[in-house]
Amino acid sequence: MQTNATPQILVVEDSEPQALALRRFLENSGFGVTTAADGKLALGQLADRKFDLVITDIEMPEMNGLDLSKSIKADPALRSIPVLLLSRFASPDHLLDGIDARADCYVTKPFEPAHLLQHLRALLNPASPTSPPPAEHTLTVQLQGRDRQVTATPTQLLTFLLSTYEGALHQNDQLTRAQDQLQQRNQELRSQGHRLKASERNLQALLENKVEGVVVIDQKGLVRFVNPAAQTLLQKPEQQLIDKPFPFTIVPDETREVTVPISGGELIIAELHVADTVWEGELAYVASLRDITQRKQDEQRLVRTQALLDERNQKLQEQGHRLRVSERNYRALLENNVDGMLVIDESNAVWFANPAAEILLQKSAADLRQQPFPHPLTLDAPSEIELTDGAGENVIAEMRVTDTVWEDKPAFLVTLQDITERKQNELKLIKVQQALRDQNLKLREQDRRLRTSEKNFRTLLENSADGIIVVDQKKIVRFVTPSAVVLLGKAGGELLGKPFEFPLVPDETREIEISMGDQTTIAELHGVDTVWEGESAFLASIRDITQRKQDERKIQEQQAQLEEANAQLQALAISDGLTGLKNHRAFKAKINEEFQRANRFQLPLSLLLLDVDHFKPFNDTFGHPAGDEVLRRVARLLEENARTTDLVARYGGEEFVVILPYTDQDETVLAGERFREIIASADWDKRAITASFGAATLLPTMGDAAELIAAADAALYMSKQNGRNRVTHAANPP
Repeated sequence: MQTNATPQILVVEDSEPQALALRRFLENSGFGVTTAADGKLALGQLADRKFDLVITDIEMPEMNGLDLSKSIKADPALRSIPVLLLSRFASPDHLLDGIDARADCYVTKPFEPAHLLQHLRALLNPASPTSPPPAEHTLTVQLQGRDRQVTATPTQLLTFLLSTYEGALHQNDQLTRAQDQLQQRNQELRSQGHRLKASERNLQALLENKVEGVVVIDQKGLVRFVNPAAQTLLQKPEQQLIDKPFPFTIVPDETREVTVPISGGELIIAELHVADTVWEGELAYVASLRDITQRKQDEQRLVRTQALLDERNQKLQEQGHRLRVSERNYRALLENNVDGMLVIDESNAVWFANPAAEILLQKSAADLRQQPFPHPLTLDAPSEIELTDGAGENVIAEMRVTDTVWEDKPAFLVTLQDITERKQNELKLIKVQQALRDQNLKLREQDRRLRTSEKNFRTLLENSADGIIVVDQKKIVRFVTPSAVVLLGKAGGELLGKPFEFPLVPDETREIEISMGDQTTIAELHGVDTVWEGESAFLASIRDITQRKQDERKIQEQQAQLEEANAQLQALAISDGLTGLKNHRAFKAKINEEFQRANRFQLPLSLLLLDVDHFKPFNDTFGHPAGDEVLRRVARLLEENARTTDLVARYGGEEFVVILPYTDQDETVLAGERFREIIASADWDKRAITASFGAATLLPTMGDAAELIAAADAALYMSKQNGRNRVTHAANPP
């Protein structure tokens, strides 16, 4: 083992995702890692360089992990390297195969990080031997009715047994937790089953006794169920309807009128509504039929009004569907985002955490929920915070905070992006750039040593992952590495001796585009002054950053989608759906804000509360659609004639409210009279519309905004008691 250097581990794994995950875990734990896809490639790596330990999977192409372990232990030059088998197999046969292969340890997948690290440190730091290695013994083991011989040292047997025992304990813990969760799910399913059976019984009774006709149609358009009311309406018994085509076109989520011919050549007008449903475990449609013949004869005058109402209901259904889709997309985006996403309420408690946030914060969503978020939230700009991963290593995360609405409540959306690798790369880049500048200074000062070090310098450039090009003072290419040839899409002969196609500015890093056919590569070009073959020259490094730029664009697009969804949700939360004014919730927030401002700066503040006179009789006479149109027009008249500093809101039902900042008692009465006259003098279709007003002005004795509202409400009551269509101020009752 290398005592003064980073321990080097060779990971042999044919699954690329598993190899990358294990490599990252080991590197974060302080080890140097090299990977190989099978046993043959691993033997080649072992022949070329020294490793302190080998971790290998068992099942692999070409050469499996067991044969690899045997080859290592059979080679005098390699047998001292510990071999750890990391496999999903945990049967006794595989354990004995590992002992036969002379492996030093056996750990099953999925592994506990602490468990694996414990075995790695034990293998990399063995106790100093005080006596010759113990001799191997051959034992006969009976396994599944057959004898099997095993040759191993007592230490090897003990290590394998202990590692297997620890793995079994880990799996037993996981099984216990899974059984507890399964028992809980079974209890929930039984409870849901009881409720479902009761619901089905209630539904059956409802369908059988419903005065409306109810028909269930399958996906082929055939009738599967028809209740007595539907048989009466269609003038056919059940046996003539079941398994026959439904006589009307099926359009889900649509209500329309259909005609049903009956005996004597007469027609029944029925209202048909079809909706999606599930019948006996299959997708189906449920159609409701209502006889509206008499209503059509008696209520022809209301047909146009009813059509307008149906159209509005349809729009509301579509709007609700779009809102639900938007909410589902928003949640799905949060759940599947590779960055940590948390929703935090205004009291700093966590409401929601996605899986990526659980990993970053090393806590489950259940442990985080309703707990205080431990870091200060800043809306202005992103900030960096330090976290600790499962291996005890520091993780640097970039935190961004934006306003959002969650379950109809204002909240903060916190995005956590793991930038540890980026920060490490930035530090590495700074060190590399500094080292490169220092090297150039030394090259200028020690020109006589250039020729002796040129060979090493060329070797470094040839093996660099970035493309390296040396350009002389005339901008002619003098040297090009294989990586640069690949990036530029040209052979070395096409580049050497030719002018360099990109502008060169010393100590400047910028992005360039490299076109190869219909493909464009985005690269980062950085140049420094150097000396080449005794002459001043320019060294340019080219790095492919196409993937990084694509990732940045994706992040920007996702952020834009989140911001758009937040804006839509926030607008819906504070708007009244009928009038378009601010709703009661927005009014309460604004009046409290204005109350605090008026008290703090000793400013006047007044309130107008108004009620449309005799609105209920109007609704009873002309219908709710006509009443809704009156409310919308009153809202427009108030909003069009209010000041920019005023807030007009729907208080509830036929009541409206106007907040008048910087307005004293006399000005408030004048404003109320102006609004009253505008409403009374407007041209109304059905009959004249008037409104009663209650006014109140903030007094020093009022402790909160609720007292100001109560005073205006009492004044409104007095206006109604004294004949309506008038303005009454709380300070001057009649």
